[in-house]
Amino acid sequence: MLEDASLVDPDRQLDLPSTTSRSTVGLGTTSDSIGRPNAVALDVHPIGGSDNLVAKIPLELVTAIFASCLHEEPSEYKDQGLKKGLWTLRLVSKQWRDIVEGTPSLWKHVSIPLTVESLEQSIDMAEIWIDRAGNRPSEMHIYALGDEVWDGHLEQFKRFARIVNASSLHWTVLRLDLPTVLMEMIAGQPTNLQELIHMNSTEHGADFFDRYFLVRYSDREPPPPGHSLALANVAAAGVTSMPAPKTLCLDSIYLSSIRASWFNLNEANLQDISVKDLLKMLREAPLMTKLCLIESRRGVFPYPDWSSPVFHTSLRMFSIRVAHARYLDTLFAGIASTRLDELKLSAIYRVIDPSSFTGLMQRSSWPLTKLDLDGLHGINNDDLFRVLKSVPRLKELRIAPNRLDSNARYTVKPLFERLSRTSLRRPPQFQNIAYSFDMFLPVLESFEYVSRSPIDWHKFGKRVPDIFGIEKRLDRQSGNNFNDESRRPLKILRLVYEPCNMYYFTPPPGFGSTTKALIRQIVRYGAQIEVVLKHAEDSEQSGDSSSDTELSYTDSSTDYESESATGSENGLESGDDDDKSEDEDESEYCSELDGFISDSYMGDYGSDDDDSSLGDDDCNPVNLGFSDQIGRPVVAFLPKDMFDDVENSYYTDSEVE
Repeated sequence: MLEDASLVDPDRQLDLPSTTSRSTVGLGTTSDSIGRPNAVALDVHPIGGSDNLVAKIPLELVTAIFASCLHEEPSEYKDQGLKKGLWTLRLVSKQWRDIVEGTPSLWKHVSIPLTVESLEQSIDMAEIWIDRAGNRPSEMHIYALGDEVWDGHLEQFKRFARIVNASSLHWTVLRLDLPTVLMEMIAGQPTNLQELIHMNSTEHGADFFDRYFLVRYSDREPPPPGHSLALANVAAAGVTSMPAPKTLCLDSIYLSSIRASWFNLNEANLQDISVKDLLKMLREAPLMTKLCLIESRRGVFPYPDWSSPVFHTSLRMFSIRVAHARYLDTLFAGIASTRLDELKLSAIYRVIDPSSFTGLMQRSSWPLTKLDLDGLHGINNDDLFRVLKSVPRLKELRIAPNRLDSNARYTVKPLFERLSRTSLRRPPQFQNIAYSFDMFLPVLESFEYVSRSPIDWHKFGKRVPDIFGIEKRLDRQSGNNFNDESRRPLKILRLVYEPCNMYYFTPPPGFGSTTKALIRQIVRYGAQIEVVLKHAEDSEQSGDSSSDTELSYTDSSTDYESESATGSENGLESGDDDDKSEDEDESEYCSELDGFISDSYMGDYGSDDDDSSLGDDDCNPVNLGFSDQIGRPVVAFLPKDMFDDVENSYYTDSEVE
């Protein structure tokens, strides 16, 4: 029996009462066989004040309020233990307990943690939870806590598995974070299954990559093919129709160990599976539109010899994050998609072969419009240009060089020079005439670049205005060509300074006065330019490193500063800056930016719930010179050193003029 008082009724009875007293907790004119209410309104004579308030609210609204207090995703229960969620609500009062226990829809997320010590408690918990869910569709989530040895407890776990398997007809979601020795006992007839998640937690199987690079787990191998995991017993049960989930997530699991149909599959997230299984998935899932693939192992893998590539007619988004680029080269040689629209690539070790990428693009008839290249380890400038020229219809591009170290074969300067030189496309009247123009990303609309070092930043900082193809001489009054059809339609630029380890405590770079003035002009014409600077302050100088504002997101001792500028033609007026001092120029630049402080790049580094702020000595209040949509003036506190004039030591203004 359960020993935790929060899991059982005060009278220690696990079963629901067969009757409900109308004089005290009358929940309606009728009730079902176990006391579940069928009424629309409550008719209660409570004792406590909270019951008196609840008594006046319709039952449907009460249950909706209770449901809003619970997590919608079963995975979010994982760290809350056995005393949270529903178990907390039912302890408030007897009336609340009756409402919670008598509403099956509140129990649709069956989330059960497992440990060797609490297995008996989990068995009782499963019985209560599944019984209260009734015949409603349920989402089953079973996970093991910690790395424990289960060899001596398998018979006890079989009792738990039999209780869970008996409800398989009602499963819409099945998520298992278990060692394979336990996972293979969870089986049934889940013919209504919509989502299947199998996470192999055997020997670190639940661990993922850390924030910066992939971690090698040589012992993270899939279970032997002979193992039968989860749904494999469907055929043995005599069920003719197999489950056909729409969403699939596998971690270190052989596809052949799961008996299911993949015909209805729309989205798959696969980690550390064999290439053979991946190809099987592509062949058997013709409706799949999104595929996310992670391969963290760096060992030697058997790669098949391709007789002909596997063509997929529905895949639109393909995200691949691998430790070794050889996996990419082999994979690209064997697949093609006729509708591929978005591709995300991240490889840490070995050079990505541009020939394999360009071959994939040539076989894929649908033009790629979104490309994300992260970790360009070992790639040189010529190879990068080959990759980019193979996607002429690209509209969104993100490039993030290698996170681990600088790469002598790659420098950012040629990339920005190429973008600047090709910012003006071939005019329409010359489309049929031989032209020496370098057609390079002619329809690019959005570009994001992540810089890993101040040296890298200074190689492109003064070239930022040039890539827009807008007249940059401040003394000309001939208007602008922002909407010129012959100009590359680049409108959005995002620059992120995210230093690697060797530059982690180096002050972040900035822009010189001339560059800032040109950026101000481009923003005025209608471009959107966002700059995100990240750096770690010296702990002795910064004092309390936990202070966060919209400008500073703190993770350990790291402060992240961001500035965003968004402009329109009628948002700012031009002026003559020739007679202004450097300080006045920078102050006016900050005040005239028609934009807002960006909190979009928070990721894993902070939360928008943080209340703390920078000190008064660290920031200047700046009126940005415009109002929001309801007429309020927009004021921001910008760090004094956000745009230090540090580029002049690297380049003179004449170099970019």
